[in-house]
Parts: sequence; C-alpha cells; structure tokens
Amino acid sequence: METLLTRDALGFSIHVATQLMVWGTIAHMVTDWLLQTDWMAINKKRLTHPAAWVHGAICAAGMLFVFDWPKALLLGVIHMLIDTGKPIAWWCRVFKHIQDEPVYVKVWADQVLHVVFVALFALLAAL
Repeated sequence: METLLTRDALGFSIHVATQLMVWGTIAHMVTDWLLQTDWMAINKKRLTHPAAWVHGAICAAGMLFVFDWPKALLLGVIHMLIDTGKPIAWWCRVFKHIQDEPVYVKVWADQVLHVVFVALFALLAAL
C-alpha cells in the first residue's frame, strides 16, 4: 500500500523515481565506462563517425534495462550529443569562464550532465 510519503505534491512516485535513477546511473556507468572502447572514445565527438552511433546505441541499449524504448532511445541520442563536447565547452566558456578547460573538468562535467538527464527521465517516468 502506498503512503503519502511516497508521493510528493506533484504526484511523483519518489520510490519509483529513486529506483529508476539508481539503476539508470548504473546502466550509464557500465555503458559509458566499461563498454566504451578506445575507438569510440577517440572518435565519438564527430556525429558523422560510426563510433558516435555505436556508442550511442550501446548507451541506449543499456537504458532499455531501466526505461521504455522511447526514453531509452532518446537518452542514447542525448548521450551522443553530450559526447560531442560542445555542451561542455559552452558551459565552461559561459558559466565557468574557462577557455581551455582542463581534462578533469570536461570529464566530470560530461558525467554530471549525463546523470542529470538520467535523473530527469527517472522523474518523468515516475509521474
């Protein structure tokens, strides 16, 4: 039986959103770190390169363990767009006022952005 503590004022199922967020983050870490090859990592910045699409498809496939196929597919596409590096470069330039961002800033900002989208999709799925 569901109690008032498991839904917020907007009707989100906090328990469901939390589970989706945890499993979505795990799926993201497995697909983005364990299943990504050097070939993908080197070439994924160009959407015209097959590596970007292979990596995006792997990420989408991982998300299928957590979300329905439209959400998983959209997360895969968003993952590819983030991996171009353009959103992170823009963020560093506009908000952090860094022109030549260090590698660690790029890597962590990239990961935070990926997880933020997983969280947004978890909240949407828990409506």
